[in-house]
Amino acid sequence: MTRSVLFDTETTGLDPATGDRVLEVAALELINDLPTGQYFHALIDPERDIPEEVTRNSRVPLQRPCRQAEIRRHRPRPGRVFSATRG
Repeated sequence: MTRSVLFDTETTGLDPATGDRVLEVAALELINDLPTGQYFHALIDPERDIPEEVTRNSRVPLQRPCRQAEIRRHRPRPGRVFSATRG
């Protein structure tokens, strides 16, 4: 049995020195290359404006009030994080 976890991120850009931040983190567990149904997803408020080109490639809204509501809706619930071992 082979267990893998795939990760994906969305950012405001690629240069943290200029203020770019992570917006979204997602992970999907696979056993023998098949999804198990276990996943993690979180939207993160970057506390800065989100460039328009980023919003075209993601579902994160451009406006801050909408972004806050979207972040609250997608906060992961306790117990949804992967365990270190699987039975």
